[in-house]
Amino acid sequence: MVDMLTRLCCDAECYCDAMLQMEMSSSIVHENLKIVIDYQTHHRLRESQGETFAEGLNSWVLQWSLGQAVMILLVGIGQVVVLRSFFTDRPRYSEPIMKSPFITT
Repeated sequence: MVDMLTRLCCDAECYCDAMLQMEMSSSIVHENLKIVIDYQTHHRLRESQGETFAEGLNSWVLQWSLGQAVMILLVGIGQVVVLRSFFTDRPRYSEPIMKSPFITT
């Protein structure tokens, strides 16, 4: 009977020791998982901020590029108009449009 009692106490101690070790292990795993969740949250936030910045920058670059394209087209059209004006024949007047009172003919 004493042997049985010591065996039960030993089994209970082993059980308690095993449970204590399991609880400590699960506590350590839980703490490590909380740290991992914090890292993931931090990296997701940084990724979201980077994505927002990249989309805003892309929008500004698109607007600037469209503005530059419009300016290039306007300057090109302006140059064509000015260059064509050099080669068009204008009617030449043999007489001045307005006669000067000081010139006598």
